[in-house]
Amino acid sequence: MEKYTEQEKILIFTLGASIDPVKESINVVKPDYIVCLASNDTLLKAQEIYEAFPQYTSDKRKQFVIENPGKIADCYQKSKDALFHALKRTIEDSIFINYTGGTKAMSVGIVLAARGLNVKFLYISGDRDKKGIGNVISGTEVLSEEYNPWIRMALTEINLLKKFSKNFSFSSAASLCETIYNRDNIDKSLKQVADILRVCFEGLAKWDRFEYYDAHIFLRKSQERFEDLACLAEAIQLPEVALFIRELFSKHIQRLSLIQEEARTHRTKEEKIPLMVLDIMANAERCAKTGQFPNAVVRIYTAFEVFAKLHLMSNDREPVDNARVSPDIIRKYIPEDERRFWRSKTDKNGVEYYDMGLFQSFTLLKYLNHPAWKIYENNKNELTSIMDARNSFIHNLRPVDKKTFEILFKNALEILRMESLEQMPVLG
Repeated sequence: MEKYTEQEKILIFTLGASIDPVKESINVVKPDYIVCLASNDTLLKAQEIYEAFPQYTSDKRKQFVIENPGKIADCYQKSKDALFHALKRTIEDSIFINYTGGTKAMSVGIVLAARGLNVKFLYISGDRDKKGIGNVISGTEVLSEEYNPWIRMALTEINLLKKFSKNFSFSSAASLCETIYNRDNIDKSLKQVADILRVCFEGLAKWDRFEYYDAHIFLRKSQERFEDLACLAEAIQLPEVALFIRELFSKHIQRLSLIQEEARTHRTKEEKIPLMVLDIMANAERCAKTGQFPNAVVRIYTAFEVFAKLHLMSNDREPVDNARVSPDIIRKYIPEDERRFWRSKTDKNGVEYYDMGLFQSFTLLKYLNHPAWKIYENNKNELTSIMDARNSFIHNLRPVDKKTFEILFKNALEILRMESLEQMPVLG
C-alpha cells in the first residue's frame, strides 16, 4: 500500500451477505472513519462489523440505508449522500471505496456517484466455492486497489475539452491539457496524448488570433509525431481525439500554410477570393456562435477591407498598401472631385500618407481598372450596411443583435459566392 497523507482516512463500503470483504479492507486500509451503505436486509451484518471493530464507535462511523437496493437511482442517491458526508470530513485523496459487497445496483451506484472524484476503489477477490463461480472463500481474500478510472483517464476533463473546443475556447483547452499532463495520477499514454492536444489547441488559439505565421510554425514542429500519437489515442479508447488530431495535421495545416503565405506576401490571385478573407469570415462565424455579434460584424467588415488590400497589393499596375498610400498615387489615380473629402495623416517623421478604409480602397481599385472593384460596385448597398453596422458599434457603441448579424453574414456570403465556410476542426 502507498504512504497516506495526514488527512483522516475514510472507508466507504457497500454491504452484502458476507462481512469478510469489509473486514479485509478495514484490516488493510486501517481507516480512521467508516461509512456503511447497507440495505434493510443487511443491517444485522452492519452490526457484526461494528462488533468486530469496536474502535469505530458511534462518532467514528456513519450508516446509510438504501430502501431499494435493486434500483440504481436509489443506490446512486444514497451513495452521493455518503460521499458528501465523507467530503465534509476529509479530502478526496483520503477516501477509499469498497464496492465488492451488496447488490450490483449498489456497486454501480457508488461508482457512478464517485466518478469525478480522486478516490481509490477497492475490490476483494479470492478463491471461490462452487467450482469458482460462487462466493469468495473466507480466508482467501485478496484486496485490489486502483485509482478512479475517471481520474486516471481524465474522462471529466476530456468531456470539458470537447465543450471548450465546440465553443472555440482554444486557450482554455490548452491550459486544461497542460493540467492533465502535469497530474501525477494520470495514465502515461494519456499524458502523451494530452501533450499533443495542448499543441493542437495552442496552435488553434494562435490561428484564431490571426497569428498565421506563428501558428503554422508552432504546429509544424509536431507534425512528424502526430500519427503515432493519434494511434496512441485510439489505443486508449479515445477515437474522437485521434480523429481531431489527424484532421488538424493532415488537412487543416495545409490550409493554414496557404493562408500564412498569403498574409506574409500580401498577394493573391486576381480570379480567386483570398483565403485570408474566407478565414476572417470563418472567424466571424465562430464569434457569432458564442454570442459575440458585434465582434462578428467587425470581422465581416475587416474581411472585405482585407479583400481590397490584397488585390491592391497584388495588382500589376501599381502595387499599393492601403494602410499607407502615398499622396502622389492618390493624385495620380483619383479624380479631385472624388478625393476632396479624403483626409491624409502624418507620421512622426512628418511624412504624409493615406490610411484607406473600405470605400476608399475599392475606389482606388476602380481607377486602377482592377476587376475586384466590381465586388463593391455590384453590392454597394450590402457593403454599406456592413460598414454602417461596424461604424455604429465602433464609434457609437450601438449593440449588434443576432438578427442583424445573420442578415449581414448571409449577404457577405452571397457577395463572396460562398454557401458555407471551412471551419477549424472540433473535438468530439
